[in-house]
Amino acid sequence: YDLHGGAFRFKRLAEALGADQEVWGLDNPLLAGEAAMPSSIVDLAALHVADLSSQWGERPVHLVGYSGSGTYLVAEMVRQLLASG
Repeated sequence: YDLHGGAFRFKRLAEALGADQEVWGLDNPLLAGEAAMPSSIVDLAALHVADLSSQWGERPVHLVGYSGSGTYLVAEMVRQLLASG
């Protein structure tokens, strides 16, 4: 997500990919009503990996990060997903 915590910047990308491609956006937990942010990028990635796994299951997935912190977050999510098998 972007500086404001939303995944809305990927809307045009999702539309360009077409209806046959599923696109999911991950929002900042504070936007989803969570009481507090995770204390580290590792914990935030773990939260998103858990959400992704519960919704997406074992299907292949492509992850995209936006800007500096988004790319670090995605890299950590990939690390955790690879570590979990």
